[in-house]
Amino acid sequence: MSFLERFGDKISTVTMHGTLKKIDGSEEVRSGPMRKKPQPPSALQPVGKSTSNNAPEQFYVYKEEPQDAVNNTKKAPSPVKKKTSPKKVVKPIEKLNPNEINEQKAVTEQDQLAFSKKARATQYEPCTLSEYKQEKPMGYYELGKLKPDLNAEDLIEKRANKERIKEFSKNLRQINQNLKKKEVLAEVVPEKTLSNREKAMAFAKEKIPKPKVVKKLLSPKTKPAKNDEKVKVQNASDEEETIQSELHQLQLKHRAARAQVEALMRDN
Repeated sequence: MSFLERFGDKISTVTMHGTLKKIDGSEEVRSGPMRKKPQPPSALQPVGKSTSNNAPEQFYVYKEEPQDAVNNTKKAPSPVKKKTSPKKVVKPIEKLNPNEINEQKAVTEQDQLAFSKKARATQYEPCTLSEYKQEKPMGYYELGKLKPDLNAEDLIEKRANKERIKEFSKNLRQINQNLKKKEVLAEVVPEKTLSNREKAMAFAKEKIPKPKVVKKLLSPKTKPAKNDEKVKVQNASDEEETIQSELHQLQLKHRAARAQVEALMRDN
């Protein structure tokens, strides 16, 4: 048992208000004035009296006691020990490092890749730094190019497809040469029937002449004023005759064209 467990109930401190405060925090009011520690009467002996008139005073002198007596007074009876049940001893749990935990998990070779940091067994001999420097070139150099893979599956399929197309075209050419050429028949163009308007236009182009343009006669020279009236009368009469002759011709042509149109209408 510890010291506090044995004497905890008896230990207390005096606060500024004069109360006793125990270890558990409870306070207790102290009753009566403070008491001095009692001393044995043999330890004090009067030496003399005071000369003052007010109150007599006695002086005491301490006698030295033997060492055994002092030791006996200091020794106090030991309190009765309480019986306590034996405490169970709890073993502290050993904390493992994460590396040790991972090493325990690494059982197979696949687990070793994930958890363990130990060097795995290799199938080659690692070279030293001097050997690496001997083999490594000092400067840059151009690497060689890889040759084409002519035996790839895609290229083999393309070659087979091209050969199959060649054989097919060759056989098709022979078949076309053996076949007889078909005689190309001349296409017979059917006669197109003309409409009535088209027939009338064709008739007008063939039979009806275009009208003549009358040109004005220019007077060569001016004649004297006496003959002007005669010339005007003659010109007017000539013009009337020409106009009448032209009108007569047009009327005749119109009648002939009308007769042809009526004949065509009857045929239809």
